[in-house]
Amino acid sequence: MAVSLADLVTNVTALTKRNGIDGITKHAIRTAIRQAHSLDFFRGDLSTGSLSYTASTTPTYDIANFTASLPRCRALDTVMGYDVTNTPVESFEYRDTDDLYDSDNIRRPSVYTVIGSTMRIAPLKPTGIIKVTFFQLPDLSDDNFASWIVEKYQYEIEAWAAQIVHARVGNESISNSMLTQSVQPFKAELVANELLAYAR
Repeated sequence: MAVSLADLVTNVTALTKRNGIDGITKHAIRTAIRQAHSLDFFRGDLSTGSLSYTASTTPTYDIANFTASLPRCRALDTVMGYDVTNTPVESFEYRDTDDLYDSDNIRRPSVYTVIGSTMRIAPLKPTGIIKVTFFQLPDLSDDNFASWIVEKYQYEIEAWAAQIVHARVGNESISNSMLTQSVQPFKAELVANELLAYAR
């Protein structure tokens, strides 16, 4: 059975012994979970999405507000061009905005960059269809609360949230102790376990 936000609030409150501050406790839980997911680029956070643009003969195309189609996107992983038969035809490489042209001032092929909330792509084969894989933050809303890290490391996340609560209410000595004894070791454990699991 999935761990609920209510379960975590109950358990974190038992750790902090601070009743009546559910708002602070929920905020601390969500903060701990988001920070855990943001420690590295975990495969468990990968998701997929699609983008579109109107293909023509122009060398570059701007897809405005592209993250609106990629809910809770934290970072892009792969960007691929597809044709109408759902066949991949092109892989795009990320380049900084000042590196879209080579030393001879020739536009690099099959590249993309991000300018604010806009993705700019320079396809060799404009198809109008882009599919991406991206690292997605978990949905921590009251109605759809879910996190694979919580499912695997519930007690460690609860300790992390308790540490944040202690910091918020001014218990600095307890907060610092938990940070050193629980939170920092867990960060190292999480990265080692979840990244090395796919490197073996």
